[in-house]
Amino acid sequence: MKQEQIDKIYGLIAKNFRVDKNIIKPEMTFEKDLNADSLDVVELFIDIEDEFGLEINIEELQGKVSTVQDAVDAISKLMESR
Repeated sequence: MKQEQIDKIYGLIAKNFRVDKNIIKPEMTFEKDLNADSLDVVELFIDIEDEFGLEINIEELQGKVSTVQDAVDAISKLMESR
């Protein structure tokens, strides 16, 4: 995945969770570090779908995506498979 795409994901995370993009780290968890609940994460993936033109099976990702890096990895796999 290109750095530009990762930056877009970080930008969406920053917007959705109202944090400064510059503080986001790959190891940050959505629940503990970004104070997100499962609905917040679903909304993030909807925004990612719109941004990248992807179709994401959100139910399949629930429980598997707990960190920022998990999200980047999941999106990267989806982009590679299209």
